[in-house]
Amino acid sequence: MQAQSLTRVLGGLSRSGYVERRQSEVDRRENIVAITPLGEATLVEDFRARREWLSRAMVEGLDSKERDALRNAATAMAKLARFEAPTSPP
Repeated sequence: MQAQSLTRVLGGLSRSGYVERRQSEVDRRENIVAITPLGEATLVEDFRARREWLSRAMVEGLDSKERDALRNAATAMAKLARFEAPTSPP
């Protein structure tokens, strides 16, 4: 993401009250961005709604074999995410 795009996104989030921005006291070129209580509440609600949708979609849209396959794939993906590659090539 380019700096201009990030600035625009953060500006919109700030104007909407989801984040607060302030200038660093150490380096005036640096901005500190923090989520606000409104931003946190919005994220919590969004995640809740997404989990609810996914749960309903899995029950209503997939049969038991497909749900099992999806669970197995999720387990494998989590295992890959935790994998640490050797420090030297094989």
